[in-house]
Amino acid sequence: MKKLLKDGNLNECELFLCTDNLVVECAYYKRSSSSRSLFLLVLRLRKVQMAGNMILRVIYIFGKRMINCGIDGLSRGITNEGVTKEVPILRYLPFDQGAAEISQGFLP
Repeated sequence: MKKLLKDGNLNECELFLCTDNLVVECAYYKRSSSSRSLFLLVLRLRKVQMAGNMILRVIYIFGKRMINCGIDGLSRGITNEGVTKEVPILRYLPFDQGAAEISQGFLP
């Protein structure tokens, strides 16, 4: 993210950071953590967000869904895992739909 910011690719944009770590998502929106390493992560993310004048959204995705999409190995440095998976991650992140489309019981 720092390299993208330095190159000017993150200025005034909205970035979605998807994680299978619910604690990271909670700490980010709480803006702190009693864990020093988690606090430093949140601090780094907030600094990048402010430097780029951008919106950063941290979104928790259930681990099995990340495995299903083939992106779970990225955190362990496996960059080519899941390239041939047929389930796109956007299936679980329906940004193109509104609440009424996602939940049939939302509106009568």
